[in-house]
Amino acid sequence: MEAVIDPRRALVPRWRTIICAVDFTPASAAAARRAAWLAKQLDAGLHLVHTAYPDQHAGRDLAPGKIFEGELESLRARLEKERLAAEEVRGAAVETHFTRGRPADVLASLVREIGGDVLVLGAHGHGRFGEALGSVAGALARDPPCTVLLVRAADGPQPD
Repeated sequence: MEAVIDPRRALVPRWRTIICAVDFTPASAAAARRAAWLAKQLDAGLHLVHTAYPDQHAGRDLAPGKIFEGELESLRARLEKERLAAEEVRGAAVETHFTRGRPADVLASLVREIGGDVLVLGAHGHGRFGEALGSVAGALARDPPCTVLLVRAADGPQPD
């Protein structure tokens, strides 16, 4: 018997583990919604990751290079809200990872550790093409640990 290939199914990626970086920007929120929708469509696991990096959160009354515990608790609470929103879209549990370090390095390491098939990032850079991705997306696009999906804030949620 000859095998029959359905061309519609041949184009569907076989992603089993989706990792999405969350930095609480509009682009990041769009990326999380897109990742949750993809996880639902592909019946894949979803991991939301926030990496606290002192340079990202410096300012106001924070000393350079330091993140105070109160700030960390606030970031953890925001990640929890993102998890709940993603679970509502996905209709199933979503794992979260709250880490510290340089975001591009931490994300690449986590992708390898978990065995991520795709890394979803919000694209919210500014300026000309070379700067258009933002520093984290740009670093990961130059040396990707897996497939990288960039989502613009304007992309918004996917239909049911």
